[in-house]
Amino acid sequence: MSYFQVKIFKIIKKLKNFVHKHETLEKCLLFIWGIFWILRAKFIFRKIKRNLVKRNFKVIILGVRTIPTTNLVYFDAIFGHAFKKLSCRVQMLYCDGLLDSCDTDTVFRSQKPQCFVCKNLGGLVKNALNLDCISYCQYISESDIKEIKEKVKKLDEKDLLNYEYLGINVGRHAHASAIRHFLFGKLDLSNPSHIAFLRKKLIYAMISTKIAEGLVIKEKPDVIFMLHGIYSTWGTFLHYFRSKGIDTIVYSEMLLRIGYFIFNRNSEQHRLVSKKTWSDFSHLPLEKKE
Repeated sequence: MSYFQVKIFKIIKKLKNFVHKHETLEKCLLFIWGIFWILRAKFIFRKIKRNLVKRNFKVIILGVRTIPTTNLVYFDAIFGHAFKKLSCRVQMLYCDGLLDSCDTDTVFRSQKPQCFVCKNLGGLVKNALNLDCISYCQYISESDIKEIKEKVKKLDEKDLLNYEYLGINVGRHAHASAIRHFLFGKLDLSNPSHIAFLRKKLIYAMISTKIAEGLVIKEKPDVIFMLHGIYSTWGTFLHYFRSKGIDTIVYSEMLLRIGYFIFNRNSEQHRLVSKKTWSDFSHLPLEKKE
């Protein structure tokens, strides 16, 4: 990399850090940039011709987010159109603001600006994708959510990490989400803030599991297709569907090969990573704050 390129990257990084420190500014910029992405997506996806559905094979794609400035939203849609080309019935499942966050925030960075554009531009994003969309709120009631919150409130701290709900170890997924948020290898269960966050993620994991149950009952899908399949947002869906004998396909971007994907059927994300890939990835230098 040339001296000039290094300088450009440093300037871009400083600008990003400045924007991240000012929430209102970041919201405004993401909103404007998001509109551009939506117009681009509308132009691209409207050109894709739909095949008439010739069979009853149903695929649900767990999109969750409608953040217009995130590539993964459009990857999900591209795969959705690919399934359509194969004459499958495709439904894109989105949170639509039912959850406050989707495991993207960490102690170093708040995702409130991302959540802001997700909730305020979500309808336009879904319209631009030109696919059939369904929402979390169609498969869970307010009374269900209230009951879940009451259950979690009454749980002893020692029971949080391995709590089971509807036959799924939701505590495991809440634990993974909490570790991602705090960026520690192990939670401090004597720390009240860690326990409070773990309870919050356990509620999300249980809500996601309840929605997965509703999907199986009402939609009767043949396959669920999703990104990476971990944390309280995705992992609970993966394990609930597997417990019901429904095929799951998890995809992931290859860590060191841009534009390449790994697909895995009926397994988990950590089983996709080869020893060499993990060795390369584990030697990448951390930033000072990391």
